[in-house]
Formats: sequence, C-alpha cells, structure tokens
Amino acid sequence: MKAQEFYQNMNSKREQLLTEEETILQEKKKENDSSSKVLVGKNQWLMQMMKAYPNMVGWIRGEDIQIDYPIMQTDDNSFYLNHLPDGSANKQGSIFLDRSVNSDFSSPVSIIYGHMVQDGEMFGELKNYRKQDFYEEHSELELYTLEGKKSIVLLAAYLVDGSSNPYPKDFDSSESFYSYIEEIQSKSFFQSNVTAVSGDKLVILSTCAYDFEDARLAIVGYVSP
Repeated sequence: MKAQEFYQNMNSKREQLLTEEETILQEKKKENDSSSKVLVGKNQWLMQMMKAYPNMVGWIRGEDIQIDYPIMQTDDNSFYLNHLPDGSANKQGSIFLDRSVNSDFSSPVSIIYGHMVQDGEMFGELKNYRKQDFYEEHSELELYTLEGKKSIVLLAAYLVDGSSNPYPKDFDSSESFYSYIEEIQSKSFFQSNVTAVSGDKLVILSTCAYDFEDARLAIVGYVSP
C-alpha cells in the first residue's frame, strides 16, 4: 500500500472514532451524565488507535496544512525512517518521537522526526516556516496525547548540522534554557512574538534540509495545555 493511501485510511478511522465519541458525548449530556467529561478528557479515539498501533504515542496536526499524522516511538530510531505505523516497509516512513524521551511528552525536550517530502507530505510542509507570513498563519500546531489536546506554540525555525547531536535533551539551569531560546530565535527564519519560560516543555520538529551537507531544519515550540 502506498504511504498516502495508508495515512488517508488512518485519518478516516480517526474521524470515524471522533464522530462516534462526539455522538456518545451528546447522548450523555442529554442524560445529564457527568462522566461524559471524562470520556473526552481521556481521548478514547486515541486509545483505540493505540491498541491497533502499539508503538503510537500521540497525534500531531496543523490547521489547513498537510501535517496530520500519528506519532510513533520505538527503541530503534532508524526503524520508522522507512516503515509505516503498521510496520510495513515504505520509504516515506512515519513521524516518530526520539527513543530517549518520555512517550507522554513530559521530557524537557521532545524531538519528533519526519521526512522532508517535496509535495508537502510527512514533514514536507515544515519548509514553509522559512516564510514569515506562513508562520503568522500557522503559529501553533495541535498535539494529541492521552491527557488531551494541547498546542505546540512555535518559537523558531532554524538550520542545524545533523551530523552531530544538534539538539538539547535537557537544561541544567534556567540560564541555559533562556540562552538556548535566545540563540534559536536569533537564527530563526521567522520572528515570533512569543517566547518560552523556564520549565516549559519544548518540542523540536526535525526534518532534512538541503542547504548544506547533513543540514536539518528544526522547528521549535513549547507545549501549552
């Protein structure tokens, strides 16, 4: 199966489960059943999809852009470079979370990888964050976990050398945190009108770039409830 067809099927299943969840919610509201709030808070649709895809840890999407994918995680960071969420081989691979970080995105920095596909699929749309107007129209992404829907508030888009370990995993002080934020915003393709504060959980979206050998484009944001 082609990657595009596979992900379209996953999105259709997601929409079906969301519709069913909303129907149940409305029925419970009519019955004045307070447990309906619990149903939505726990993202039952996501739990059901995780049963079908055990390595799935969340979902990321952007309003009116092509990013709308499950997030996978396994002990081998190379596996989902060329495998779909069902484990079948495919060169487009999956969107996946770095093996070293917590699957619930509670780590100080959560790194998510995806291929730069030229037609915009996978993380191909990230190249548009080199443009200020695109950022202004899409300054946040949606992150779905078992805790519920959250926002990734974007701070910067910049290039790094992927041949080494270009991303921080933690910060030993508030000073080092703010130094990193200041550095990436000074390098950023777009200018953000927001910033993060020490203690915020950062998310780095990483994809290939072709500006120089081993170049990577990093989009950095913080998780907002």
